Amino acid sequence: MNGVNTVWIVCWNLVYSRAVGIWKDRTWRYPIIAGTTTIPVIIILRDITDGLYVTMPPLVAGFLVGAWAANASVSNTRTGWCTGLASGLSLIYGGVEFHNLGGWF
Repeated sequence: MNGVNTVWIVCWNLVYSRAVGIWKDRTWRYPIIAGTTTIPVIIILRDITDGLYVTMPPLVAGFLVGAWAANASVSNTRTGWCTGLASGLSLIYGGVEFHNLGGWF
């Protein structure tokens, strides 16, 4: 039992140190903030507008982070990829909802 607890502590420390490292990296910090804030906005827009404007929040997030990256000393390409990844996670909600309606197979 003691060995299992040690493994969990080692795994937790590894995940925690990686998360702190990503958060301290300026290339990831603002894309994560912008991308995760699009999740509730997309859920609300899907319910209000029948899913017509769900691609707007990721585009706006990309524009805002891109404008920040143009004025900061970070890689524009890497920041763009990070923003796309973080904002793309918010679009999973639509895919799950589509699947629950019997849209796939």
